Amino acid sequence: MVDTATAEKTVDQLTPAEMEEFLGVQQEGILKITSTEWKDDWSQGVTDNAERWKRRTEGTKKDIVGLAIAAEPKFKDKMTQVLKNETRAKSLKQTSTAEVIQAVKDTPAATYSEGATKRKTKFGKKIDLQYPLREYAKQQLDKMPQGTDAEREKKMISSKRANQAIGQFLKGIIDIGTCRTAIAAVCK
Repeated sequence: MVDTATAEKTVDQLTPAEMEEFLGVQQEGILKITSTEWKDDWSQGVTDNAERWKRRTEGTKKDIVGLAIAAEPKFKDKMTQVLKNETRAKSLKQTSTAEVIQAVKDTPAATYSEGATKRKTKFGKKIDLQYPLREYAKQQLDKMPQGTDAEREKKMISSKRANQAIGQFLKGIIDIGTCRTAIAAVCK
């Protein structure tokens, strides 16, 4: 007999034991591999194939950026489905803060710094692009009065709006002239 209360639960609401009981399976014996072996095999596969992935990616003759741009309609459709079905939220419910913290603890600090260092050129380009806008925003914000609570609050909100305009510029939504105009407008 089907337990209707269990049948109506979504994957993020079920424990592994509830799933096993509902499906009428036991974790050991049905598959030819235990879940621990499966996880270990996956992890080993990632390690074993890292060099192969790196070699293939470095040697590609395809325009990977152009292909990614061309795939934008497909990406948009997939993301619309993710939002509609709340896939991301359901997936997040299957983990915990403790698991995330443990993953961070298991990752050497050097891994983070190595990743950031490898992207120094990319980050540097972003900084170079926004630096003049940040200087301009600071100049405009410094001209604003701040003698009263209301003036200080207005300056704080203007700072936020200026940062949002700079963010839109960096994402290619607005051009630099529009960004400059937006900063000037919010800092009056």
